[in-house]
Amino acid sequence: MGSSLISTVQSLVRSHLSKLLANRDPLIPSVNSRERKQYRHAISLEEEDCTDSSQGSGESEDEDENWAEVDIDFSSFQLKGSIEAMSSSQFRLDIRGTPRSTWNKSAARVFAADIIEKLGLPDTHTMFQTMEKAFGTHLKHLMRKYRDFTLSAEARQLIRSKHNRYQRKYSVSSLLDWHLLESSASL
Repeated sequence: MGSSLISTVQSLVRSHLSKLLANRDPLIPSVNSRERKQYRHAISLEEEDCTDSSQGSGESEDEDENWAEVDIDFSSFQLKGSIEAMSSSQFRLDIRGTPRSTWNKSAARVFAADIIEKLGLPDTHTMFQTMEKAFGTHLKHLMRKYRDFTLSAEARQLIRSKHNRYQRKYSVSSLLDWHLLESSASL
């Protein structure tokens, strides 16, 4: 019963994410470092307004030279009173970032609010957290696929050989444990 529910939620997350991305490939980067930096700055300004204290982001990034400079007014993207990185109609993932980056946490909140609204799910805090977590899990999967896709052939081979070596050790130790259990049971 539990695995059926999990697979249903996973299927809902995949299909809704595809709709939000307008069937664009989620593995193609759509957020650049300048946008990330601008969003972090907008968030820090919002926090300064709330706490009346100034704090730097403490993060530094190399600028991505392949992207045109764009200034974005994030204040137009509001969700439950906080500034978000995008609206559901302009949904984008930061596939090159981390799952818990400010941009991707914002994407999780926008995704959760949108799926709850569109599917008519109960608008409760628990449901919101559940959808955020399901989105985060799927995002981690997408990021692993992106990482594997961008690795060189040598790096992929190295990872595969380490995994195979681990599996051989695991299989042998499991077989020995089973054999020891069988021999002790026959005594």
